[in-house]
Amino acid sequence: MKNSFGFGPAQVLSLAICVVAVTTAQSATTRTWTGNAPGVNALWNVSTNWSNTNAPVAGDALVFPTNVTKLQVTNDFANNTDFASFDIRNSYILRGNGLDLSNGVTVSTTGSVPVIHINLRLIANCPFEVDNQT
Repeated sequence: MKNSFGFGPAQVLSLAICVVAVTTAQSATTRTWTGNAPGVNALWNVSTNWSNTNAPVAGDALVFPTNVTKLQVTNDFANNTDFASFDIRNSYILRGNGLDLSNGVTVSTTGSVPVIHINLRLIANCPFEVDNQT
């Protein structure tokens, strides 16, 4: 049986899969750490610790910039939450639950280097780039 557009069931299924694939590929958003939550709170799930007070969601690219005072930060997302990537630009200490990365890690710091105390599972062929200028 054909629908009013002339597509059979196989074509409708193929079209639905393509739409989902395009939507998923475009859904990653860059979230930048600010550490602006009150007190010593440095949890990733707290929206006020991120630019525009939007905590990241699975699939987002995370940026940890310079000029931030809270450098010891904790991933309190569920274990193995998938994020697109990290871009680390200061001597952060990342700790907490393990996570998956699909697009890699970039570290570009001057002086001391960041420490990653998180189990990382690279779920794709992704780069791990380090540029530490002293």
